[in-house]
Amino acid sequence: MRKIIETVGFLIAVQGAVGFIGYFFGPSPFWFLAKHMDFYAGNEVFTNIALLVLGVAVMASGGAVDRARG
Repeated sequence: MRKIIETVGFLIAVQGAVGFIGYFFGPSPFWFLAKHMDFYAGNEVFTNIALLVLGVAVMASGGAVDRARG
């Protein structure tokens, strides 16, 4: 279970990091999650930062789940 949670967190963090970098250096047309959602229009930077922080939090919670199960 821990590995699944950490993998999902890693994927979310990568989406946020690559989207944030791509915003400044030229985005790829298919890679970024926030770019394909219309309700984030105009707030892509903040959305990608939030995805990055959320991904790190989910990865950290994977370790907490492992410790809680003992």
